[in-house]
Amino acid sequence: MVTLVKNPVMEKRQSIRVFLYGNNPADLSNIYDQITSIRKVKFITDYSFDLRGLVNKISSFNPNCLLVDDNMEKSDLKKLFVLLKGNHKTAQIPITIVQNSNKDDKPREGADGFILKHAMTSESLLNTIVNTLKMNNLQDFLKGSYLKRKSLLFNWK
Repeated sequence: MVTLVKNPVMEKRQSIRVFLYGNNPADLSNIYDQITSIRKVKFITDYSFDLRGLVNKISSFNPNCLLVDDNMEKSDLKKLFVLLKGNHKTAQIPITIVQNSNKDDKPREGADGFILKHAMTSESLLNTIVNTLKMNNLQDFLKGSYLKRKSLLFNWK
């Protein structure tokens, strides 16, 4: 029997908006099937296969999380992270990478979470997304607390 624990990330939301990005429709279809099989949470999804117009599409969709398939060239993945983390509209959106393996040398400097494809189940995908959102909420809280108390810390005499 599964005991449901109150989750602070899910108490605020009725649904989670997830944006899928990759260059392989079969892999994104598998990820989409995993997401839609989750019954605990309502997921609203959108997807893209092209970098052109990606920032506008993401900002108009306003996702809570991005799922990126790492089945692309190293340079394209690097461009994606620079594009998303460098734009003020998409910089705060957490990125989760769906990896083929954990032994490759692909750049992951912009990623907030990871999940392996061959070990991905709907439950593990839900846990990864929720943990990424929790980490993003914590970072936002710490950043806000720091900025609020910054003047007290550095101007104290």
